[in-house]
Amino acid sequence: MDANLVADEEARVPSDQESLRLALDLDRVAEIVAAATLEPSLLVRHVIGIAREASSLYYSLRVKDIPPDIAVGRMRFWRAVRIVLQQLMLLLAVHPLAEDEY
Repeated sequence: MDANLVADEEARVPSDQESLRLALDLDRVAEIVAAATLEPSLLVRHVIGIAREASSLYYSLRVKDIPPDIAVGRMRFWRAVRIVLQQLMLLLAVHPLAEDEY
């Protein structure tokens, strides 16, 4: 394996703040949905923000080849992200692809 690639992967360990920011954005969904009744663009911006933050953490919060006690928590975290994004997209009348469609 390329030494530079290993160094890059190790350098991209997420900070607790990055993970916490995404978790807090997931927690604010009810507040954003309530505000979006007056301004739908707030909901769109929130969906894009969650997707961007999740994307930036995708490889650093991996589940594969991780000790089981850590992997279980990460799997639950990613499942929550997926459910929230799916529900928000449905509120916007955008139907996410099923797993067998991509």
